[in-house]
Amino acid sequence: MGFTLTVFAIGLALRSHLTARHAGFSLTQRAPAAALVSTASAAASVPALATAAASRTATISPQQRSLEERFGAFPRTWVPIASTFELEPDRPTPVKFLSQDYVAFRDNRGEWRVMDDACPHRLAPLSEGRIDRESDRIECAYHGWSFEPSGACARIPQASESVAAGAVPSRRACVASYPTREHKSVLWVWPWEEDCLTVAGDLRAQPEGFLRGVAHDASTESATMPSRST
Repeated sequence: MGFTLTVFAIGLALRSHLTARHAGFSLTQRAPAAALVSTASAAASVPALATAAASRTATISPQQRSLEERFGAFPRTWVPIASTFELEPDRPTPVKFLSQDYVAFRDNRGEWRVMDDACPHRLAPLSEGRIDRESDRIECAYHGWSFEPSGACARIPQASESVAAGAVPSRRACVASYPTREHKSVLWVWPWEEDCLTVAGDLRAQPEGFLRGVAHDASTESATMPSRST
């Protein structure tokens, strides 16, 4: 069962979410206590979820606004964006969700990171850049701007010391970075403006809920990923 089929199964679950939503149910509504644990206890029982929520950048990107404008009715769930078998740990990999472009890579702590695939300088694809393992940063191939795994700008090579002092910390120099989770060899991302902890108590919005009953090795390489030259 390849990643494409795994995503197909997840798609069926998403369709059930949409059906329930149009029937009057909203993922933002409070579910019965008997069915869902509280947000606080869910976050405490899933440390990875709280860690993912804390890792996101404060920057709200044009891609997030585009998702809100074009797909406002889409259920607020974790989104399967790639099989980890298809990602290159030491190279940025382009990935897509709802026609939006993202870049995935693994940082020095072994955690997968997902950012907008656009350098804020000239919008060059960060997926064409490189990972600097010494500094644990992703670097744009165009003008060498580099970014922390959090999306914060770390270095602008062309800027003088005085200019960099004001430009580097600016939010306009940051790249939107999104909470991620890895579950059953699938990389999941939370691309929404809302905090991912808002659905922490809803198993149906979590990777564990989508892939319940799916084998841990069900995700394999797929021919549907964006191609890149070597």
